[in-house]
Amino acid sequence: MKKIYFSVLTAFLLFAVQSIVAQNTVTNQIMVCSGGNFSNPDDYVTVASFKPSNGLTNSFATVFTQSVQDVVVNGHFAFVAAQDSIVKFNIDTYERLAAVEAIGVHNLAVADDKLIASFWYPATENFVRSFSTDDLSQLGFVSEVSDEAAGILIYKNFAYVAVPGGWSSTGGKIAVIKLFGDIFIEEIDLGEDGVGVSDLFLYQANEDFLVSVNKSPWGVTVGHLSIMSLGDKQPSSFAFEASMGSGVELFGETLYLLLDGGIGSINIPQMAIADSLIIPNPGDGFVAAVLDTVNNLFYATTGDYVTTGEGTIYNMEAEVTGSFDAGIAAEALAIDYRDNTGFFEKSIVENLDVFPNPANYRISFNIPIEQTVSKTFILDISGRVVYSGNDHKQIDIGELNSGLYFITINTEVSIFTGKFIKN
Repeated sequence: MKKIYFSVLTAFLLFAVQSIVAQNTVTNQIMVCSGGNFSNPDDYVTVASFKPSNGLTNSFATVFTQSVQDVVVNGHFAFVAAQDSIVKFNIDTYERLAAVEAIGVHNLAVADDKLIASFWYPATENFVRSFSTDDLSQLGFVSEVSDEAAGILIYKNFAYVAVPGGWSSTGGKIAVIKLFGDIFIEEIDLGEDGVGVSDLFLYQANEDFLVSVNKSPWGVTVGHLSIMSLGDKQPSSFAFEASMGSGVELFGETLYLLLDGGIGSINIPQMAIADSLIIPNPGDGFVAAVLDTVNNLFYATTGDYVTTGEGTIYNMEAEVTGSFDAGIAAEALAIDYRDNTGFFEKSIVENLDVFPNPANYRISFNIPIEQTVSKTFILDISGRVVYSGNDHKQIDIGELNSGLYFITINTEVSIFTGKFIKN
């Protein structure tokens, strides 16, 4: 009778985990692009992948140029903007698939089968251009954009492009471009508060809005955000008593960004600083940061642009939860998310040996080295998830209450299930 009870309970809990995970996106890898030491002509851009599931970094490509500006992930591919070229990689096999000359390339965005790129110095014209996502052949350009361009937001059939201009610019604009045919529609003037306009985000409330992060000029201790309805396109700007750097992510109603050299947040509906220092300035400020919205983790890089920097993983409480290799001047980061839809239908269910069992503070387990862990769950006897992560060897269980628990570990080909007792 006891054996039947555990079999039924195990099946129930496996079903519960399937229901949870099947609806989730998983964090597959972090793309880390480092520009190298600009003063060293023999030090080039490196492209690497960090796997949160096993903590390993794979530096898989070199781009023979002197700085990196951006990286975007689209499906199984990554596109890297590196000073004078755009390069496409398959990020499952890590093969280089295509490259094109693009002197002065700045930021990238994907719209279906079209790659939109903005350009800055030394480019002097055609500050927005389009390329095929297939082979990177150039499809067109927009000559009417008035000055050097930066961040790009794709919204419906349009590309909205930040136009900060050069270093001496006294204002900022947003260019609106119809994607089909690369047709220039208009430039929207943000005025003096738009100086440094860079990263653009979509904020969805009762209607859809564009939010722009307007970087503070060097030495200025005030920053600005601009917000514009994508209906009437009437912008408003708001000042904040903080030096504003790059935008990190707009998630829900909260914009995460670099503030005073650290990572802070702004509540968009209230247009007020929610937390001025989620993660304090590490000393010389962060080089780049991204937010993993699946696991609520920040991946951030630091460095002096001359020597090898550091990559640090923080949770939302500013606690360090891990690290990764950053290279020199790791200025471009992107997250490769994967959809779990249909995962369980094609997976093999296997038994998982957990040891020690019973356990007091930590459990260990062995997953085949050739398999990558995407998600780990621990459930209590009621089927409630008490832990989730992507551990592949050990889990600390010291804070769990005494009792029986079930563990499920998902890889790309298998579901491992086991149970253990916490003393």
